[in-house]
Amino acid sequence: MKDPAALVYIDKWISATKGMKGAEKGWYFDLILHQFDKGSIPSDLDELASICAVRPSEYKLFEQVFEQVLKQKFELNDEQRYENGFAKEIIQRRQKFVEKRSSAGKISYIMRYARKNFKLNKKKELFLKEKIDLTIDLKNEQVLKHMLEQKLELYINVDEDVNKDNIKKGVNLFFNTETFKSKWKDWREYKNDEFEFKYKSKQSEQATLTELYNLSGEKESIAVKIIDRSMAKGWKGFFKLNDENNKQPKPKVKLR
Repeated sequence: MKDPAALVYIDKWISATKGMKGAEKGWYFDLILHQFDKGSIPSDLDELASICAVRPSEYKLFEQVFEQVLKQKFELNDEQRYENGFAKEIIQRRQKFVEKRSSAGKISYIMRYARKNFKLNKKKELFLKEKIDLTIDLKNEQVLKHMLEQKLELYINVDEDVNKDNIKKGVNLFFNTETFKSKWKDWREYKNDEFEFKYKSKQSEQATLTELYNLSGEKESIAVKIIDRSMAKGWKGFFKLNDENNKQPKPKVKLR
């Protein structure tokens, strides 16, 4: 999108036009504005005169002013068109700013859609912001949803790779069955989604597995029930199944 504004730095303008007469300043300003609009100005004198709305009676004066004064403010580029160096720098800076703002707007829109349609936590959001594709057609909801599904699947695979890496390093699940492996995966995802927690080392994960193993009395079925109960109640850790039953009710206070 073309920038609708042209930045004019007052101090630069005053120093650049010092000694110029009114008509010269007007022509110079017309040429600068044309560069902001088109990126450069032509090198043909007649075209320049047309841009500056030079009247026939002023043409000779314009030719003289351009050759002696205004031409020194511009340089020929590879396309044989004139560019003012400072104006070119401003245009490039503005383009970067507009592109950055546009990207930020796209990211904001995508993340709002993702939060509405997917279960996210802070780590997933950070992952998405780094991986999302800003070149897709945001008006096509199907394309947008598919892209997010792919990125979230990539996030899950990365998380699973960490888990597999820990297992390769020597994490003992104690119950080497597909049922328990699946349940332990559920527990890891639950901890990540609810508390943004991941086991950072095999030692910390092994300590939790050992605790669960001891609480279950070395029985897989009990271990699975302990995990299910902790997830159902929103707990961060594990407790014996009979802990709740052993709690003594608070004594009732009799009112007299």
